[in-house]
Amino acid sequence: MALMQNGFNEPELPLGFGMALMQDADALKRYATMSVTERSSYIEGAKLIRSKEEMQRYVHLFGRK
Repeated sequence: MALMQNGFNEPELPLGFGMALMQDADALKRYATMSVTERSSYIEGAKLIRSKEEMQRYVHLFGRK
């Protein structure tokens, strides 16, 4: 499955994933330093998440790695 891309050649963020990132400074900092390939992997994982609480845990955990 191809990722949708925005005008900056980056994968599109699912809305809930983007919102959770904005609420977790550590996760946002880590995300900003990732390669496009790493970001794409986390975005694909985020697409499988179905609740706000699960998304917050997902983002919180990868922000602590």
